[in-house]
Amino acid sequence: MSFQNQAKCRDRVKFVVEWAKEVHKANIAEHSGLGGEGRYEKLIAWKPPEGEWLKLNTDGASRGNPGLAAAGGVIRDGRGRWCGGFALNIGVCTAPLAELWGVY
Repeated sequence: MSFQNQAKCRDRVKFVVEWAKEVHKANIAEHSGLGGEGRYEKLIAWKPPEGEWLKLNTDGASRGNPGLAAAGGVIRDGRGRWCGGFALNIGVCTAPLAELWGVY
């Protein structure tokens, strides 16, 4: 077994951890004006990109927190046609970390 790529893996983990901290800080800042309410409902829908652009949508989830986790994504064009995608078996991690792996 070779351990030559350990630094590369550590760099990826460090990247995801730092990104998680950034997302957490942004979430706190965004919701600080809600008068103490931690959650609210917001209806969302997929909107196609304009012109010749492509759009990447990603998601990640874990079964438990922490638990077995996976992430995936899809690339679609302005008409909503599927252009490509990916799926990733992460292993065991928390739900927020699974979301970040989907983006990474």
